[in-house]
Order: sequence, then structure tokens, then C-alpha cells
Amino acid sequence: MKVPLINLSKEQFKITTKMRIAQLVISKFTKVEVTLTEDLNETNRGTKGFGHTGI
Repeated sequence: MKVPLINLSKEQFKITTKMRIAQLVISKFTKVEVTLTEDLNETNRGTKGFGHTGI
């Protein structure tokens, strides 16, 4: 197992033995199939953009 680390500070930071630097998260992984399309079905928003309800 590897943990990518980056120091965004201008000061040096030393990783020492037994220092806690990561957290393991176990979660379900779902594989999906993506289909690209040129056209979308008509929606209630129409052409007014994301989140627009017309109200």
C-alpha cells in the first residue's frame, strides 16, 4: 500500500516512525458503463441551465 503525500507549505516537514499520515476508508466500488451522446432528452428545465425550475 502506498500513500501519496504533498507538502504545500514552504517549511520542511519530516515524517517520523508511527506518525499517522493516512486513513483507510472501505467502501463499495460500483463499475459503471458510460455512453457518450450528442443529444439529450428534453427536460423540465428547458434551456435555462442547471438547477433552473422556471419558478
